[in-house]
Amino acid sequence: MKIFKGILYTLVILLASILIAAFLAPTDIIIERSVLICANQERVFDEIVDFKKWYQWDPWYPKDTTQKRNYVGKFGDTLYGYSWSSNEKNVGNGSMFFTNISNKDSISYAVTFGRDDDEQKSSGSFYLQTLGENTQVVWTLKSSLAYPYKFLNFFLDDIAGKDFEIGLEGLKSHVEKVKKIH
Repeated sequence: MKIFKGILYTLVILLASILIAAFLAPTDIIIERSVLICANQERVFDEIVDFKKWYQWDPWYPKDTTQKRNYVGKFGDTLYGYSWSSNEKNVGNGSMFFTNISNKDSISYAVTFGRDDDEQKSSGSFYLQTLGENTQVVWTLKSSLAYPYKFLNFFLDDIAGKDFEIGLEGLKSHVEKVKKIH
């Protein structure tokens, strides 16, 4: 009986700790990573705004190369984006649509993870800036989670930040490799 009580007390303390951490966690966080690419801003912009090219550098495609992607619209359309579905838990299901494109300097997007009753919506941006003959790209994601899920914001920067770093390095490698070919 003492073992059962000990396990029960441990579980209650663990649950209480998680709920307190969720209460103290920030509701909103911004994940941000950047890279300097040896290419002009127009070349980098063209790569980012073409969703059909993302498989060459996006960090989630290699996690499930059999995922289904459905594209909607084309660059310049009011509704332009794609959805994906995957049985791989690290990829899951979701959709991404560009919400605003300002010149070739910034691209805003809305992203939804999950489906129907289990959706998490976020927004983010790509910012591009010419630095000499190079282009700095800053990729951001704003996470807004409600209680009790907001405790995940303590870990999200580490998790998604690593994916952003991999994606930006993939973008850099791809753009610079294509530049050398031409």
